[in-house]
Amino acid sequence: MSDFPRRPKTFKGMLVAIDANSLASTINVNAPVFVFQYNPDKLIRTVSYLTPDGTLASEANIHVVQGAQPVELISLTLELDIADQLEHPEKAVGVAENGLQPSLVVLESMMDSTFTENKQTLPQLILFSWGPKRLLPVSMINLKISEEAFDANLNPIRAKIELCMRRLPLSELKKGTLGYKLLENSNALKATLNALYRQSIAGNVYLNQISTTKETVSITNSEANKMSTRIKA
Repeated sequence: MSDFPRRPKTFKGMLVAIDANSLASTINVNAPVFVFQYNPDKLIRTVSYLTPDGTLASEANIHVVQGAQPVELISLTLELDIADQLEHPEKAVGVAENGLQPSLVVLESMMDSTFTENKQTLPQLILFSWGPKRLLPVSMINLKISEEAFDANLNPIRAKIELCMRRLPLSELKKGTLGYKLLENSNALKATLNALYRQSIAGNVYLNQISTTKETVSITNSEANKMSTRIKA
């Protein structure tokens, strides 16, 4: 019998809450965490500008944010379903008694600005983990939970969650903290990926395209000047 190669391990997306002022170099294993039951099939990233009132700038009011730095919004939809676990309630007593409520409570708590650890109230920073190359400090700006099925005690057993987050810039993080270091690492990785892309394209073709573009612009400007002269004449 031949052995089939093992399937590669799939990382689970998750949200982790940490102390915003933590100077540690690693994440505390006891940090509050919300692990995605199923990774969403789609993740939407919107890079745009925010107006002073916090809404996305449109073409009509883009002048209001000229000179500002763009922001990145990350949106995704999560699905939770514990129907399988309820088939064997003796193996998941907490789930059988409470349904999805423990999971939803943890997720909702991540909208708060603080969290409690060892009876201490700490400023909360949320980290969005999406694979080994994306661990980002974010601000959760919108959370919509649709409870779609219930058990006999009206505990939710199936839910759909629409989540929107804003990637935080370095300017909103305290220098030297874990969140700041993680974002620095992320920015460094983006620079590396940028370099990899530049190496992956044919340099001569790239330069030829730029040269051709300049020639086209030059010809176009020349023709425009001739046309302007004719009109004046």
